[in-house]
Amino acid sequence: MKYLLLSFHVILGFLSCTPVVSESKKPVNTKSKTVLLNPLDTAVYFSGIWVNERYAESVKTLQSPRESFKEDYIMRSCIVIPGRTLQITKLISSFHEGGGDAVVVKEGEKYRLYTADLKSVNSEIQILSPGRMKLFDEYFIKISQADTEIPGLGILQDILFSGTYRLAGGGQVTFGKDGRVSGLDSFKQYIPVIDYTTEEDSTADLLVLKGKTEHRYKYRFAQDSLSVYEPQGKKIYSLLRITR
Repeated sequence: MKYLLLSFHVILGFLSCTPVVSESKKPVNTKSKTVLLNPLDTAVYFSGIWVNERYAESVKTLQSPRESFKEDYIMRSCIVIPGRTLQITKLISSFHEGGGDAVVVKEGEKYRLYTADLKSVNSEIQILSPGRMKLFDEYFIKISQADTEIPGLGILQDILFSGTYRLAGGGQVTFGKDGRVSGLDSFKQYIPVIDYTTEEDSTADLLVLKGKTEHRYKYRFAQDSLSVYEPQGKKIYSLLRITR
């Protein structure tokens, strides 16, 4: 019994001499991910369709989505910012596919793009003006329409095509930012191709015109002049933009 008591006291003495680490002083694993608790569900004032600024400027300058389809411009090509925080969105790569699901989170006065599981921050969102923001290390501009049902998100319709044109031989043609066209024979919708990831023709900018039937054409801008060609190269429309 003496030996049992002695052993017991030795163990107690060892435990009493062992430093106790409080929860607040335990080493922190900086690589661990902590789920954000009770994130705020609120309206997002900068919601809309945002496109990579370098890509947009290239399209406006070169007037060629094909030539502007460069890897360093389009790896982070565009993002749709939802109308509320915590709604799923994706940062689109090459106008072709999305990255992992993400959500906008408001923390104090700041907004951040989190992974959808709220375990880690992808990037802070810096709103520089009503039409310009910084995300990751890229700048994005907001286009003037926000209809995500328009093919290609309406990006090229907005920054390249929209306006009223005079058709050679007479007549007026309007290309709307909503993807509608009027005055161009029986066509009602136009779709400028924005994703050239899998296109075999490496030289031409491509345009789809839809009415009762659907036709695929090539096109070329030269300042305010727009020429539309059949796939074999015959010019079928010559237009001059008179208003944007």
